[in-house]
Amino acid sequence: LYETRWVPDHAAALAALHEPALDPARTIVLEQEPLPVSHPPADEAPALGFTSYETNRLSLRVGTPTPAYLLLSEVYYPGWRATLDGQEVEVWRADYLFRAIYVPAGAHEVRLWFSPSSFWAGLAVSVSSWICLLVVAVMAWRRRARDFSQI
Repeated sequence: LYETRWVPDHAAALAALHEPALDPARTIVLEQEPLPVSHPPADEAPALGFTSYETNRLSLRVGTPTPAYLLLSEVYYPGWRATLDGQEVEVWRADYLFRAIYVPAGAHEVRLWFSPSSFWAGLAVSVSSWICLLVVAVMAWRRRARDFSQI
């Protein structure tokens, strides 16, 4: 998309999307100050194609003659990460509940994947718990083996 509308918060984004004058096919509503975009010349069309699409991971090839926002009609949720040509970039909340990536002019490869910090925190707690249980079990087994050998 080559037009942006900046709103101060989540409630304002929802209100903006209900305005009759807003064309969501042309304008992206962002909850943070947008980076500059501009309309491409009439004879230069953007290009977009998925190279892979999985449940928590997707890859696209994007070509745009001028800077733009790639709007994905998939739900925004903290934990989505993205790269543009291998460099990590921000995943923006757009149009109240979707994901967007800022794309400079040119041909690019965009990759997105879901990696929430809550998963890694939960994994760390789980692994720590299993290690503690293993240590307690080994200590109990040794104590029991020692007590048994004294009989």
